[in-house]
Amino acid sequence: MVGNGYHATRNNVRMKLNTELFDRLTIEGNVSYTDVDNWTPASSDSENSGLFYQALRSSPLTPVKFTDGQWGYGGSSANPIAQAYDGGFINYHKRETSLNFSAGLRIIDGLTAKVQYATRLVDVLRKQQQNIIQHFYPDTETPLAYTSNTSKFSQRDIAQRYQNVMAQVDYDKTIGKHSFHILAGFSQEWQLYQQMDASRQDLVSNDLHVLNAGTDLQTNSGYDNHWAIRSGFGRVNYNFNDRYLVEANLRYDLSSRFHKDHRGGYFPSASVAWPVRASWASPTVSWACTKPAVPWSLTASPST
Repeated sequence: MVGNGYHATRNNVRMKLNTELFDRLTIEGNVSYTDVDNWTPASSDSENSGLFYQALRSSPLTPVKFTDGQWGYGGSSANPIAQAYDGGFINYHKRETSLNFSAGLRIIDGLTAKVQYATRLVDVLRKQQQNIIQHFYPDTETPLAYTSNTSKFSQRDIAQRYQNVMAQVDYDKTIGKHSFHILAGFSQEWQLYQQMDASRQDLVSNDLHVLNAGTDLQTNSGYDNHWAIRSGFGRVNYNFNDRYLVEANLRYDLSSRFHKDHRGGYFPSASVAWPVRASWASPTVSWACTKPAVPWSLTASPST
């Protein structure tokens, strides 16, 4: 690639913790941080007028530069080399932090408890600057053409926060040929997304890279979105002699995406399964075993 605009850096930091205390408590944690700083020419993200598009449309007879050092001009098609060097830039800077933590406790034989917490923090700053490229007649100072009528600088700020917390208790018990598993838990997740856009035109300088450098057509807009889901859930499993299985589930969900009078609902489900054996008189296959199941459930999906 030619031009001043293509360069990028990426830095990652990761840390992991895993420990066990008193033969009953286990603790796990993961932390990661990523920093991405990416630069490309301003025209690189345009499908119908980007650098590669202009390079394919340009005549091979169009000079990159004239003998006096001025950028060559190819008529209706822009000079992609001039765009790569002097057309402006797009700077995408993203910082992301992720944290996952969990702890498990064996209270008594068969009874365990577990808590989990996860969060993801994302901050994005995107800057784009479009410069004017002036073309002149060869060996003169007579203007020939402009790539655009005005210069422009725009900026987008994005902040995203996601969190998830869950607590769960499990109990296992076996009495003779009867096995039971009981689970109860609580979970909640929520997210906040904020975005702000602003732009200005007619820059006093191409080297400042800030909104205050623009003197005309100030625009701005903002966007905010947040949601939350809270759930309580339980499950009972029964197993007789590793042959007959019965399972029942019940959960209650609350979603902020619905009206406050209709945000919650109960969602039960159940299933029964058992083995079936069938004999077949064959020299290679003596029997086959399958396990049919009869499930039933009531579900719902919140609108995104």
